[in-house]
Amino acid sequence: MNSGKGSCIRAAGFVLAAFLCQMANLQDLQCQALPDPPGSFMPVSATEVASIPTWATGDRLVAAYYFYWYKWKDGCAGELCDPAYNRSHIEFATGYLNSKKPLDALTNHPVDLKEWDFDNPAWHSTQIDRMLSAGIDILLPVFWGVPGRYGKDGHVVAAWSERGLKALAAALDKREKEGKPNPRIGMFYDTSTLTFESPFNYQQGGKIDLKTEAGWKHFYATIRDFYSLVPHRFWALWEKKPLVWLYASEFASGHDSHVLGYAREHFAQEFGGAVPLFIAHSDWSQEAGADWIYQWGGAIKPTCLSINSVGPGFDNSAVHGLPRGSKVLREREDSRFYREAWEHALRSPAPITVVETWNELHEGTEICPTVEYGDEYLRITADYARAFKKGIAEPLPGPWRNAERASWTARNGPQGIEAVQAEDGAFRTVETREGNLIETIDSYLYFRVEVHSPLPHGTVSNSRSKFSRCPPAPARTVLVEPMQSMSSMIPGIFRPVTMECTNRVNRLH
Repeated sequence: MNSGKGSCIRAAGFVLAAFLCQMANLQDLQCQALPDPPGSFMPVSATEVASIPTWATGDRLVAAYYFYWYKWKDGCAGELCDPAYNRSHIEFATGYLNSKKPLDALTNHPVDLKEWDFDNPAWHSTQIDRMLSAGIDILLPVFWGVPGRYGKDGHVVAAWSERGLKALAAALDKREKEGKPNPRIGMFYDTSTLTFESPFNYQQGGKIDLKTEAGWKHFYATIRDFYSLVPHRFWALWEKKPLVWLYASEFASGHDSHVLGYAREHFAQEFGGAVPLFIAHSDWSQEAGADWIYQWGGAIKPTCLSINSVGPGFDNSAVHGLPRGSKVLREREDSRFYREAWEHALRSPAPITVVETWNELHEGTEICPTVEYGDEYLRITADYARAFKKGIAEPLPGPWRNAERASWTARNGPQGIEAVQAEDGAFRTVETREGNLIETIDSYLYFRVEVHSPLPHGTVSNSRSKFSRCPPAPARTVLVEPMQSMSSMIPGIFRPVTMECTNRVNRLH
């Protein structure tokens, strides 16, 4: 098929495409054929795609990022042997070996660390059992795609990405034959590979340009490689679309409006007409045309966008061989931080809550069982996952919930109440030696009163808020002493009224 002037021809084989480019004496990267996929689960027919169960509007799901790069036992990944595979990602977070300075690269430690092995289907099956017990529906393997470079002569450090997926697929197949339940599988595209690896440009280094056809090809090839390694019957579909989670766009030198469209078109050609649903990190431009938006970093700052992102905390000190808490740190607060994030996810209309992470032990964001926390976070996740799927969410108590009256002071007033400007309730504040002078310009003075708890600091949500309105008051200058209560000057105020949060203050009745 001719995809346009100046572009390569997709033929039945990659050899023909390369030959045509040579005949045309085209030397640019755009005419290089895609490397062969590493997996055997493609092409997929339209009939096979139609047979896959799908979720849709009205469903509520829980997903988790799955880091499967760990290997305790020996220095080999199948036939590929290298010192990098000895304690891979357990000592030395990058997987590289430095015998002069062995490190414990894990902030927290699995209860069965010596069994962790990306090459072993039994290890993946154990992780699946635990994830299902926590109510996780979608497993998102974090994929380091290096198209054409997974093997012996390729990118040694990233070989786990292919081999681990093959072992995961074997585990899913075995469980299915034994009648055991399985989660569905979506793709987490770790876009950091756009900086360090490209089948078209890896000898030159630098970031891949996703504004070029060579970049589009590499981007699509990575997605194709992932789904070639996962049998179609285990795919996670939303309205018949396989999920592709995109990490940050900053690892490419740039992107445009064509890159996702190119991937959608070519995926459909090779995978039975299925079109990926792209869930993009918030730094991808609107021009890119992602279906949904999420924010990485839920383990530090929970967010509620198209997708809810929650996590238990963060500590990446071990990656750098430093004492706990000496790098980026977000304390777990005895699970309070995680619970509060989930409380707000319960109230979000987003259909999916993603847990950051199942087992990123380098950064201390894991909820899998560990020596440090036991199965505490498994149990917490299971409880909240059940509530999320059922749509159960009682209002969070705020500082003024069920209060008939509230008081306010100008200086160091109580949390959960503040004066707000309104169209018919404007005021100005002037600091003087005598105190804060509040001059009411209109007949009303409005306050924001929290009877429901707000989201944690730094989060984003389309949340509901409570507002209160003072009854008419004379337009006058009021001297507010540090401990003087507004309720003593204007009795009978603060009748709570529910309204949707907007970007301006509305008059309430």
